[in-house]
Amino acid sequence: MLIGNIGNGFQGYNLSLFNSPQLLAAAQTNPAVLQPYEYNAAPLKLERVNTAEIGYKGAILPNVYADVSYFRSAYDGFIGAQTFVGNTDGSRPTPQQLAAGYSTAYTDQSKPTRVLYAYYNNAEQVKTQGVTAGLTYYFRKALNITGNYSLNVLDRSNLPEGFQTFFNAPKHKYNVGANGQAGNFSYTVNYRWVQGHLQEMPFATGTIRDYSTTDAYLGYTVPKFGTTFQAGISNAFNTNNIQVFGGPQIGRLGYLGLRFDM
Repeated sequence: MLIGNIGNGFQGYNLSLFNSPQLLAAAQTNPAVLQPYEYNAAPLKLERVNTAEIGYKGAILPNVYADVSYFRSAYDGFIGAQTFVGNTDGSRPTPQQLAAGYSTAYTDQSKPTRVLYAYYNNAEQVKTQGVTAGLTYYFRKALNITGNYSLNVLDRSNLPEGFQTFFNAPKHKYNVGANGQAGNFSYTVNYRWVQGHLQEMPFATGTIRDYSTTDAYLGYTVPKFGTTFQAGISNAFNTNNIQVFGGPQIGRLGYLGLRFDM
């Protein structure tokens, strides 16, 4: 159950407790055995971030244009989420409530003790860093060659076990392409590669595999009428891929268009 956290916070127990039914039985006469598994989430507060960035944008050689940057960010109160068992009013379940909900895996909506999923602020500072680098070679009007690369890294050393960051960014990805214009014709061809990475969603968490796509576009402009006839294709080689965990495979897509410039 996804639930907000702007009231008084939540108290409950980590899911690891429920791997041992014997422990739940023992808690009926000795509640102290549950203490190592206690979970607390303070009310949600604003997340704060400080970011430093350095970069360069400009020509490095005749006809070669570069755009390179590096950033590093430090988050205080980094917002993430965690799944736990607690009462919907925020109170900590009693041993009796835990025992009563175990048989239904804490999913019975008629009972206050449920599997909850709530956002909260991580107490430790969380750091991210990354690099973006792009190059464009203006060979001539009919042919420009482009490429870019990005690196995104999340430092997980200060994150507690089970904390979901929703930092659903691949560590490495790049694009390579060409574009240009010859007479009334214009075109673009682009190849994109994305490294497989962990994706965290409220409903599930899983790993996206490496994927790549090739896209192409062709346009023909009639200046007299301010009109451009367009044709394009994405994922030209039909390399079925999943870009969002839990989402469908994405295949080839072709399209035709007509653009009017007013």
